[in-house]
Amino acid sequence: MKKNEAEVLYVKLASTSKDVQRFNTKIGQGIRSVRESLGFSQRALAEKAKFCRNTLVQIELGQRKTPISLKTVYKLLDALVVPITLDEFLELCRLT
Repeated sequence: MKKNEAEVLYVKLASTSKDVQRFNTKIGQGIRSVRESLGFSQRALAEKAKFCRNTLVQIELGQRKTPISLKTVYKLLDALVVPITLDEFLELCRLT
């Protein structure tokens, strides 16, 4: 599967970020913003994405020790059934 430009950018930002917590915080805030705007609770999103609630809390608060993977972002956005592209999500997170 060939990666699109947004996926390449995401992987580059995640792998070259000197401040993993800052990167994760921006991604987590983006996930939280989308989740809240759609009226999902953390518990509902965690269940739908097949994560435990504590994992989602850590993601939203930017508390993961390693960069949040692209696979995780896609899994959460898919669970929210969000009509948003990765480009739009990265803009929301102020990463582009």
